[in-house]
Amino acid sequence: MSRIDQLQDRFPDIPRSVLIKTDVLREGIRFSPVLNEVGRWCIPHFIQWNPEHDFDVAASGDAPEDWLLTPWNFRLLDGTTIKTRFWDAEAPYELVRTTEGVWLYRDGQPVEPVTFHERPDWYLERTSDGTVNATVVQLWAPECWYTVSLRFCQYTNTGDQCRFCCLMPSTSKKGGELGGLGYKVAMTPATIAESFRIGAQAGRVKHFAITGGAILNNTREIERMARVFQALSDVRSELGVDVSFNANPSGLEAHELRRLRDSGVDSVTMNLEVWDERLWPVIVPGKHKFFGRERYLESIQRAASVFGDWNVHSYFVTGTETVPEDIHTSHDAAIASVVEGVRWCVDNKVSPNTTMWLPAPGSMWADEPEPPTEYYLKLGQAIDEALRETRYYEDSPPEHNGQCQECQDCCIHVDHHYQRNQAGAGLAAVTEAPERIELETPIEVHTGKVASADDWLHRVLPGKLREDPSRSGGFEGAFVFRIAGDLGGTWTATIAGDSVDVSEGDSEEATFSVAMKDEHFVRMMNGELSGHMAFLTGKLKFRGNVGAAMKLQGLLF
Repeated sequence: MSRIDQLQDRFPDIPRSVLIKTDVLREGIRFSPVLNEVGRWCIPHFIQWNPEHDFDVAASGDAPEDWLLTPWNFRLLDGTTIKTRFWDAEAPYELVRTTEGVWLYRDGQPVEPVTFHERPDWYLERTSDGTVNATVVQLWAPECWYTVSLRFCQYTNTGDQCRFCCLMPSTSKKGGELGGLGYKVAMTPATIAESFRIGAQAGRVKHFAITGGAILNNTREIERMARVFQALSDVRSELGVDVSFNANPSGLEAHELRRLRDSGVDSVTMNLEVWDERLWPVIVPGKHKFFGRERYLESIQRAASVFGDWNVHSYFVTGTETVPEDIHTSHDAAIASVVEGVRWCVDNKVSPNTTMWLPAPGSMWADEPEPPTEYYLKLGQAIDEALRETRYYEDSPPEHNGQCQECQDCCIHVDHHYQRNQAGAGLAAVTEAPERIELETPIEVHTGKVASADDWLHRVLPGKLREDPSRSGGFEGAFVFRIAGDLGGTWTATIAGDSVDVSEGDSEEATFSVAMKDEHFVRMMNGELSGHMAFLTGKLKFRGNVGAAMKLQGLLF
């Protein structure tokens, strides 16, 4: 019996699509060449808030054809949309190219066919200052966009960042670029407005949200966000487009809320993240320290009075409430706590939203255990029941309040509502699938035939550097190769100008280290395995200064 069939037996009242979505989000999709093959024509994945994140597009070179693009999300046959979470190399799910399109598989068995949104032509073009539009605006769906005005959170300076958050932790990249893409820590209103104009002229946009990091001076944060929205509002008026603007600020005073409203903001999202007050100092220590839960609740209520009923949203990062074992001693208690927060929102005419916690590399809770799929299924049911009891769906239909099915690709409850509103929900299990097609690696790097790591390090590496010293990217110093296996060993390579010295053993002076199995290393250096794919699938691991390693992409990969 398949995993989905097992879940269906246990949760017969939950539509099959919801079972699939929840399990895919919980378990993840392992990387395969089809992700890049599809990513070259569909809406690709860009992490707006942290371009150095493992989940972000792997960009090398200035042209899109050189980038390792992967799909932002995909849809099941009934429209249920699922975020593409792929950093776990051992994940049971994969996307497979078959003779009849792309299918979702689990444990080597077909689940059902999937579809993707086609990428608009303007998306990978550049603004007048050379910034790629996709690094300014991320498309959740063709008509639902978001951007990040500030890729920095001041809570990280004191270790008070939200434990699940993987926002870029410092301003070390301020003013710089990554892979020629033009990522900036602080986005200018002019750049955001230009990308919005380009996209809005090319196609319809329904929702546009701005999120980002936090600074301790609320007035400065709001003033910065208001300037961006004013620039966007000017474009909206000029083009006559019908688009709703949403801001995601910290807790605010009345005059700050009015400043946002007057700049053109239609709604705000002020995220509680977690409900139980005992969890605040544990999970959201920055908000606990600099605002306090009671003040934050008052800010949300104040926002509802400024923007009106249901024009204020608040997200709960569900699953995090199960981590501190001494607070909720059972899953039932944890679920009851989340539902209590959802009911508080509805009682105050605030739209509750949820997202599944996906432990992300770079976050402080990257290695904390997630609750099982069954927990999220029970939680989704409980939230849906609470929203039905409170008549929330009648008072604030998700499809009319910024919670369309396509952009809620990481939500665990809203699909229950959409399934009830459409015929044919809960598709039959797939027993047969078309013949699968094995794809070749879509990005190949040819470095010459080598037999072992020792052969490449002593013969190929020095020759490549002599042939083109610019391949070092200006890097000078030492780095270590730790190659496991029968043909492996440990070597230190030291670059100085156009020469490299290779010696056996480790070095305390090394700037970074590379770790691989010998078979994977040889395949990569023979062009049979892309360096980017090796990294994404866990075959290639860096330790130390990864930024320095990236300078050497032209030499190593």
